[in-house]
Amino acid sequence: MTGAGHDKFRRLIEPLFDKMYASAYRLTGSKDDAEDLLQDTFLKAYRSIEKFEEGTNPGAWTYTIMRNTFLNDIRSKKSRETLLFDEGAAERLADTSEPDRSGEKMDEELQAVLNSLPDDMREALVAREINGLSYQEIADNMKLPIGTVKSRINRARESLKERWLRLKGEATA
Repeated sequence: MTGAGHDKFRRLIEPLFDKMYASAYRLTGSKDDAEDLLQDTFLKAYRSIEKFEEGTNPGAWTYTIMRNTFLNDIRSKKSRETLLFDEGAAERLADTSEPDRSGEKMDEELQAVLNSLPDDMREALVAREINGLSYQEIADNMKLPIGTVKSRINRARESLKERWLRLKGEATA
C-alpha cells in the first residue's frame, strides 16, 4: 500500500472504530466475536482502501465490508446454534449506539431482545440505528427495494418495542 493509501485509511476509516465496534457487537451479541469481526473488517478495509472513492460515505463502505464479512462467517459456520439476531427497544438501541470498547455500556437484556429478531430485520435495524445509514444506502447494501428496507426497519422497531415491554412486564393487552 502506498503512503497515500495509509493516510487515507487513517483519515477516513480509523475514526469510525467506535461506531463499527458498536455495530459488530450488535450483530454478533458477543464481545469476543465483535472484536474478531471488527479486526477482520478493518484489515479488509485497509487492504482495499485504494478502491474507496473519495466523496462517498466511508461509514457505509466500511459497514458493507463488515456485513459481508459477517454473512460469510455465518455461512462458513453453519453449525452455529444461534445467530444472536434478536430484538430490543429501538429507543434504547439508539441511546447505546456507541458502547465503550469493553461493551459494558450495552444492556445485556436489550442485546438478548435484539438477538431474538429475524436476521433480515436485525441487520436493517443495526444499519439504520447504529451506523446511521440512509434507507437508500441500506437498500443498496442489502440489494433490496427501498420500500422493503423501510418495512423491515419499521417491523423491527415495533417487534423490538413489543418484546422489550413484554420482558419488562409492561406489555399492554
